[in-house]
Amino acid sequence: MSDESEDVMVHSMSIDEKGARLELSHSGVKKLATQMAKLLKDFDAPNHVTATMSDGEELFEMTVRRCSGKTPADKIAELEETITGLNKLIDDEFDKVESVICDKCVHKLLNADGYTDKDIEEFMDNTRKVIADAIAKKRGKDE
Repeated sequence: MSDESEDVMVHSMSIDEKGARLELSHSGVKKLATQMAKLLKDFDAPNHVTATMSDGEELFEMTVRRCSGKTPADKIAELEETITGLNKLIDDEFDKVESVICDKCVHKLLNADGYTDKDIEEFMDNTRKVIADAIAKKRGKDE
């Protein structure tokens, strides 16, 4: 049986853009890893479990995941890419929708109410600006 005061042995360590990988040995490390893997299986977690620990001054998290699953950093990168794509799609589609709805429908409605083409264009310009500002403001809050 190992002594609780024995040092943790670091056998290897590598660091890249996805994080740090350590190969450690210590009886406590083995017990903790075994228990976290057991939690992962017992609760049928889809990919990972996380434990929060403290050194007495600050909180830290340790995540154990299935090697076949994606890391949290991988998932975040995919979500950020999806958000960027959706924002571009919104911009592209907004231009199309704005053009179809505003230019055709609003022109018909306002012409029917007796507005001049100049009044309609001024209204359309103001409407486009309000919508564009609202989208920019919303995106600013979400980032």
